[in-house]
Amino acid sequence: MTSPASAPSPGPIALVGSGEFMPATEAVDRALLDTVRRRRAGAHDDGHQQRAVIIPVASGQEGSGSVNRWLDLGAAHYRRLGIEPTPLPIVDAASANDAELAAQIQGADLIYFSGGDPAYVSASMRGSFAWDAVLEAWQAGSALAGCSAGAMMMGSLTGSPRQSGLSPALGIFEDLVVLPHFDRMESFRPGRTNDVINEVGPETVVLGVDEDTGLVQDDLGWAVIGRQNVWLLAPGERRSFRPGERVPFDHTPISWTAER
Repeated sequence: MTSPASAPSPGPIALVGSGEFMPATEAVDRALLDTVRRRRAGAHDDGHQQRAVIIPVASGQEGSGSVNRWLDLGAAHYRRLGIEPTPLPIVDAASANDAELAAQIQGADLIYFSGGDPAYVSASMRGSFAWDAVLEAWQAGSALAGCSAGAMMMGSLTGSPRQSGLSPALGIFEDLVVLPHFDRMESFRPGRTNDVINEVGPETVVLGVDEDTGLVQDDLGWAVIGRQNVWLLAPGERRSFRPGERVPFDHTPISWTAER
């Protein structure tokens, strides 16, 4: 029987504002993979080849050209980092329920959701075999990262930076809304920041993440990695945190077993 002390804990998480699979956010990937390697020290042989799963479902409505671009970009990016890529063509609810695709998520060191439509990715993944596999791998220690729509889906509510209204997300975090592309969001839709803050109420944390920037979890908490800032937002208050700074982000990810 596995003792509580030796039981695996959920892997680290990154919420990225933009720039997935690009040099600007390479340090985010390295930080996640380093944390996973350190936590799994002794669980693998010294020659263990780390593996990253790429899931482009958020862009599934944009057609095969967009999906293949993300898959190819991600695969090339991880090969450059010496990481084995597993590009998964999960593009809708049907492919998210493909048992063969979902099985390839098992044992990954990093699972990465690229950007697109935040409501679509949440609807496509919810209750699927693939989402169950993601949760199981994350709880066993795999890192979980999402960029733009992929970050928004991890909160309790999600919505487009360009449109009004919020809809249910996948709920890795309770009472959280992630606003990616935060440095440009007011140019997309003026007043959007205050609209979101007023809509969710004081119990919900609103987190702004600038482009080419990530809020990254490690063994010490949450750090800003990238080119710009992360923001904690509340009515009448905006607190910014620069690269290298720690963010007093006290939202612990929910540790729960996937149920169908």
